[in-house]
Amino acid sequence: MKAEISDSGRLYIERRGKMKLMVCKPYNGFCTDDCPMFEEPTQSGRISLCLKTLKFDSITDYRR
Repeated sequence: MKAEISDSGRLYIERRGKMKLMVCKPYNGFCTDDCPMFEEPTQSGRISLCLKTLKFDSITDYRR
């Protein structure tokens, strides 16, 4: 599974071969890095979010 963090901080996850913007259903917004529960990606390909930790094969971070 692949992930991208856009230059504006939005999280995209590969679903069925396409990058899809993740929407935070519990809080009715986008899953973005401005959320205090969105942690930095680790070297092992994990991102800890508010409710779970996701493991990715690759993470591309376009933030500067």
